Amino acid sequence: SNPLLGVDGFYFNPNSENTEAAIEVALYLSNTASQTLMMNDAGHVPANTTVEVTDPLIQGLLDAFSTAYFRPQVESMGNYWGNFCGTDQVFDAGTPAADWVATAFEGATK
Repeated sequence: SNPLLGVDGFYFNPNSENTEAAIEVALYLSNTASQTLMMNDAGHVPANTTVEVTDPLIQGLLDAFSTAYFRPQVESMGNYWGNFCGTDQVFDAGTPAADWVATAFEGATK
């Protein structure tokens, strides 16, 4: 079986009065220097293909991505993954982790 690959991105409100600033931030966060910093300090897999990857674990992920099945961008996937957001209920509100996972699983399998 192949890995499931999902990506995140930047979204812009076309009605914003700050679209130029938003684009500037997105370009900064995706440039080689920023992507290298995020890879080295936070373990992020760089989206920028000009980044030199030296960590064998990150290189292994990139190699695995070459055979990945791309996660469909459809509403039903959002309905599934949305159940697993909100871990602040565990960390901030004190909900037992097992209860939170059970609730998320129940919502995801409806």
